[in-house]
Amino acid sequence: MECQEKGRGNLVDKITKSIVESAMIVLNVVAMVIAAVSAIAFLNAIVSFAFGLLGHEYVTFEWLMGKAFVPLAFVMGVPWDECHVAGNVLGIKVRIYFPRLF
Repeated sequence: MECQEKGRGNLVDKITKSIVESAMIVLNVVAMVIAAVSAIAFLNAIVSFAFGLLGHEYVTFEWLMGKAFVPLAFVMGVPWDECHVAGNVLGIKVRIYFPRLF
């Protein structure tokens, strides 16, 4: 005979529910990371193929984003010899966090 009020449960039920909810959040984050990395790889492949037809095999999406954000990295205070790496990171982060811009 079960006469528990609605919304009340034992400790094991609450722990189980919180573990399941946490696992779903972790799976969603992993899926988003996989999707972001695959989107960057897909864009790299498309840009590399297109520029490869023109004879510029070294050009990728990451390379283009790196070149576009070098001035911004310099204005932010990054030393000039490290601006290309920082511009690359900035370009990828902008692409991941603001996907509607592209």
